[in-house]
Amino acid sequence: YNWKPVVAYMKNKARELRVFTGSFNVALALTTIVIIGTYLQLPPMSTIIQISDHFKIQAAETYGEPPYGHAEASALAHFARREGIDLNRGLKLLADAGIKVKDLNQPLKGIAEQNNSTPQQIYMLIQPASFKPEVSPRLTGAAAFLNAPKTGWGRRKIDDIFSKYDLDPHVILHGLAGKNVKVEKGQTLKQIAEANDTSPSHIYELMVEIVSTSQKNDN
Repeated sequence: YNWKPVVAYMKNKARELRVFTGSFNVALALTTIVIIGTYLQLPPMSTIIQISDHFKIQAAETYGEPPYGHAEASALAHFARREGIDLNRGLKLLADAGIKVKDLNQPLKGIAEQNNSTPQQIYMLIQPASFKPEVSPRLTGAAAFLNAPKTGWGRRKIDDIFSKYDLDPHVILHGLAGKNVKVEKGQTLKQIAEANDTSPSHIYELMVEIVSTSQKNDN
């Protein structure tokens, strides 16, 4: 979109195109440094990414993970259908909580804004109307891991997952090694996935399989 202005900047007073000028070389050098630094995860580029990931994880722990990407933009009717929620029961729960819904095609975000609420709070209000069995919020350890939201794992460090859900690192790492997945200390699931030419969701599913198998063996 900015090609014409960029080319104009590269012309001298005689309107001749000059490429390797002093300013061009500086810009090229800075761009190259940023690209290489980001790819190799060198500071300060890596620091910015880590800070960003930290705030994203903190937000997820504070406000919860959406059941799927951009769920807040989904119309209420579509969201209820996708999540297996009885729409009539859900509407009654919202009405009982003083939440007004003008249109079933309103997105969750719009409903939340007009009621001075948040999409997460709207979701929590209608969740009891789900056809799916509710997960007890008191679950801890491996049980909490197996019943946790299935999104947002790519940003999490595997060491933090072990600590948060009280998982045995030896069992997980040994299980992943048995599936030819290489893991280094301090890596996020996204980094592990990239190093093993797969996706974070696949690494997460492998971990779920390992934890489930371990629990069955213990029982």
